[in-house]
Amino acid sequence: MQFNISKEKKFFLLPASPTPNGRMHLGHIAGPYLKMDVLKRKIQRGGGTALLVSGSDVYESHMESKALQLGISTDEACNKFHKLILKDFEALDIEFDFFINPLDDEFRESFATREKELLQNLVDSGKVIKKDEIFIFDSVQKKYLAGCWIKGNCPNCKATTSSYLCENCGMHYRPIDIFDQKNYPDANLYDAASLYLKLDFENLLELINKVNNGSFTELFKQYIQIQGPYIRLTTPQETGIEWPVNDSEKQVIFSYTANLLAYVFFADICKEKMKLKEHPLAKDSAYTSIVSFGVDTVLPFTAGLMGIGETLDHYKSFDYYISNYLYHLNGEKFSTSRGNVIWGNDIVSISGIQPDVVRYYLTKQNPEKETKNFDINDFIDLVNTELCGKHNKAIKEAIVSSSNSPHVLCQDLFNNLQEMLVQQNNYIEPPEFAFSKLLLPVELWVSSYLKMSKEAKKNNSYWWLKGYALLVYPVMPNISKKLWRSLCFKNEINFENFFIGNQLQENIAPDVYFREISYEILEKCLPGKLQDLTN
Repeated sequence: MQFNISKEKKFFLLPASPTPNGRMHLGHIAGPYLKMDVLKRKIQRGGGTALLVSGSDVYESHMESKALQLGISTDEACNKFHKLILKDFEALDIEFDFFINPLDDEFRESFATREKELLQNLVDSGKVIKKDEIFIFDSVQKKYLAGCWIKGNCPNCKATTSSYLCENCGMHYRPIDIFDQKNYPDANLYDAASLYLKLDFENLLELINKVNNGSFTELFKQYIQIQGPYIRLTTPQETGIEWPVNDSEKQVIFSYTANLLAYVFFADICKEKMKLKEHPLAKDSAYTSIVSFGVDTVLPFTAGLMGIGETLDHYKSFDYYISNYLYHLNGEKFSTSRGNVIWGNDIVSISGIQPDVVRYYLTKQNPEKETKNFDINDFIDLVNTELCGKHNKAIKEAIVSSSNSPHVLCQDLFNNLQEMLVQQNNYIEPPEFAFSKLLLPVELWVSSYLKMSKEAKKNNSYWWLKGYALLVYPVMPNISKKLWRSLCFKNEINFENFFIGNQLQENIAPDVYFREISYEILEKCLPGKLQDLTN
């Protein structure tokens, strides 16, 4: 027997670079990061190659306000939170091949040099212009009011907003568009210019239509109607990679919309460190590239990333784009500033919750199509009823019913497993991405075992367990690996190894089972107002 499933190919996966001005809460992780890790494991399970790469956006303007708040330098703030972000990822088994801090001594100089080289390539294309705009300078604070230093109302939806992007509608705008003099009485206005990339509207519109079924397209059209066919490349800011535009103020490369410049550098590091034969983002690369981001940053990833990718000489934008909506915690938006968070590392290290059960819930309640809610009661009920109930029951019965020398694999069971795996693969096969459906085949697999007769369980339990390990691996790698190693001598979980080294260990560790949870267990990692629910 062998699986009749197409072998996976080569993929370059990149979730959006987080700003290292705070840690990663479950709202962040449920978006780009868990999805890309799940996709990586699915590809590896099918015998393919998947590189999962990202890094901190160390020159985003909010680093300046966070450093001021903490009384430390921006470099110190970036380095502090970069390490904490990594811990939050690691606690939930988000495994990057590289998660780069551009401020590390190893990368600082080469990162700046590479960004300048790529921006010069854009300038040499003839498609970069100096675009006149109004700059705002606060004479008391001695700061340009841009990025994190300005608040106002979105010119598109009128919602309260700040920086360059509206979280409510996703519109990208200029600082002057949200400026209100009465809120900044010490501000002075003057004419200046920044660098902008001229966009090929019709070409980009065609590309956006290929990667999205409509929501990206409408926002892109609205942006072009309001701001014209241009996207910002530089901005007045204290920290960042300097680029000379005017003599009157310091400007730096704008990391929001010039994000592809950083991503090419991340791919450079992959090629160098892993001795790859080709650059993953080269125009002729055999790698399929996928990027993931929040819906509030659609414009930087379409007008910005796509626009730059279409202009650079040797590099491309991404082949597929995955977005996600916001995530709420008990009905209110996950928010670092308001303290409405559960940190990735805390739910594992402080509350002792198994990372697999968190990943399971975040996958099932994934905000890929709409805003979703991490409901504490629902989380506890799902873990205790579905995982500790049905899954544990099936796993325990299968272990007890299995013999050290497994029976011959039943053709019907194998056919059923292959059907479940194909279905699961199809849910996240580009261009289709339906991560919340990934667990449907797992639930069917568990239910099918619990319905088996005693005789059928005796003959099929070993292979059912191995099939279970294969099916849950992308979402619940920890328990999958422990089961797999108890069932065969091969450590890599993939289709090829399914038929190799089949022998059940005499003593299977108790941590192949899910543990029940309660409010009392969760309490230490919950925000204060949710801790009150435990009283």
